[in-house]
Amino acid sequence: MLSSQITGKSITLVKDTKGILPLRDAGKVSIILAGDEQYFKSSPFNKAGGFSDNISVLAIFTSVSAWKGSSGISESEKVRIKRLIKEARHSVVISFGSPYILRHFNDADILIAAYEPTEQAQKAVMERLEGKAEFKGTLPVKLDV
Repeated sequence: MLSSQITGKSITLVKDTKGILPLRDAGKVSIILAGDEQYFKSSPFNKAGGFSDNISVLAIFTSVSAWKGSSGISESEKVRIKRLIKEARHSVVISFGSPYILRHFNDADILIAAYEPTEQAQKAVMERLEGKAEFKGTLPVKLDV
């Protein structure tokens, strides 16, 4: 399907700490969902992984709102995510929405921009996390990360 191919090619690896990807042992990975809860129930990330303090994958869902002047998540949510990044041995932060969210989480080992919260985008990210496909996207905005 053409739309799946286009979505897959858009997934952008913004920051990469060598030796973490691909994620091969699901028993060592925690999946944490954050942001807009309307996407949690149908998310493939909701069904993956158990709890581990080895690698935390933080999937942040936001709806893009032009000219809102905010990153799309609350201050308390940012604080919670930053705490989880510090507590994990390694951390992967994925923005399913605005890539500007990523600028708040420079301490994460891996930053990924997926641009949209669709199930198709989530599956494309999972394929890349598992090493089944390569990251080919290019960041369309400038971030200081």
